[in-house]
Amino acid sequence: MMRVISIIAIVFSLVLIIGSAIFIMSVSSYRSMASLELISSYSDNSYSSNSYSSGGYGDSLNTYSSPRTSDVENSSYDLYRGKAADGTMAGTLFCMVMLAIIDVFFLLSLLKIKTKTMKILSIIGMALTTLLVFFSFVPISSPSACSFDEVGALYVLFGVISLTFSIIGTIHAFRVKA
Repeated sequence: MMRVISIIAIVFSLVLIIGSAIFIMSVSSYRSMASLELISSYSDNSYSSNSYSSGGYGDSLNTYSSPRTSDVENSSYDLYRGKAADGTMAGTLFCMVMLAIIDVFFLLSLLKIKTKTMKILSIIGMALTTLLVFFSFVPISSPSACSFDEVGALYVLFGVISLTFSIIGTIHAFRVKA
């Protein structure tokens, strides 16, 4: 039974890595579209040319005028920024569910496989999972300030560590009768 559980843990680790990478790419593309929209809204209204007036000292040919706030607020900048925040929320919740599932696998391997190596790896894995679950509340609390493309690399790194521990657990499960 532990052999099957170890193989399933490998699959969930791969799902965490691939899912995190997909969410990182989607949130990053939404953020880049939002910044391009913001830049284009400023460049459309950046300069207005005045006709040369009658020689006053403070007159100039070109004066800078910033876009009105309503132009920026009504643009699709907010749409893309909202999609990035939604993607951050969805990606973080997805990763939290995956972390909970992987934590159960670490707990099962701690209880079922009796070698010292697996006990140490399971304890380290459970501690890292707990830290990452607590860290997950940062992007959930403010998804527009801390987006998933900034913090998603931690989930990918944890997925690689979890994959490594799961492969070692599978080797121990096939070597030792659980």
